[in-house]
Amino acid sequence: MLNGEESELWFINVTNSKTEIDPNDPPDAFVVMYSVIDKASFQRAEDELERLQEMDWLRSRPAILVGNKVDLVRSRAVSTQGKVYHEYCNFLH
Repeated sequence: MLNGEESELWFINVTNSKTEIDPNDPPDAFVVMYSVIDKASFQRAEDELERLQEMDWLRSRPAILVGNKVDLVRSRAVSTQGKVYHEYCNFLH
């Protein structure tokens, strides 16, 4: 329920940065995830956020950067670098 109305939420799993966003049916928001135990996944998340920013998709749509696997503290390879993106997306971990 959203504002008293039933809503539907669709997730599209895009693992390839070459996937194009359909301008005729654009998403309402973006969720970009990375693993805090894998620096390469954070780099891919950074690249994706930069691509979305360059394509001007983030001007009118929210983005959330999510750090996953935060319970694996001893294996953590990415600290809180995601917070640098607070200007155009929310940061969760």
